[in-house]
Amino acid sequence: MGGNPAEEFQAALDTGRAERELSEADPVNWRPEKKAGGRRKKSA
Repeated sequence: MGGNPAEEFQAALDTGRAERELSEADPVNWRPEKKAGGRRKKSA
């Protein structure tokens, strides 16, 4: 405790990326997969 919160957060991000073997750009470029949106059509 008592450390710089920004540095601690960056260290946590770096550790998580290293554990998952991700580059620094991987999380930045990630986009969720597209799913079909909208409501279901009512059956008549």
